[in-house]
Amino acid sequence: MKNFPLDVLLFVVVLLPTSAPANSCSAKRIKVQQVCGIVVDLRGIPIPGASLQVMNEKGAATMPAVLSDGDGRFFLTDVEKGDAFLATTAQYFDRLKWPLKITGKTNGTQCKKPIFIHLSIATGMGCGSWVDWK
Repeated sequence: MKNFPLDVLLFVVVLLPTSAPANSCSAKRIKVQQVCGIVVDLRGIPIPGASLQVMNEKGAATMPAVLSDGDGRFFLTDVEKGDAFLATTAQYFDRLKWPLKITGKTNGTQCKKPIFIHLSIATGMGCGSWVDWK
């Protein structure tokens, strides 16, 4: 019984961290026909000038980056079908790399089902940004 507090402390400091899950971000791949939408902060305010780029599974860019317009809107054309990542960066915000399954080839200029990219303020912690669609 004398060593009970010490045993508990050792368990918490040594054993618990090795059995707890790592702090990692995981994103569910979303299926989209077009790669278009709007970049906003966590309050829903548009972020102009965000850089968006489609990357393949190996992390190589498959097309030049585009910038979101003054209303935070973006539209990527000539995007190839298949599994990819949408990489988004904006000054003062966390970087985001979200997995996509692109099911159509985007050639038009009308965004039918916009993707909403929510970026959190850059804290160095990550995992605060997310993507959804309505």
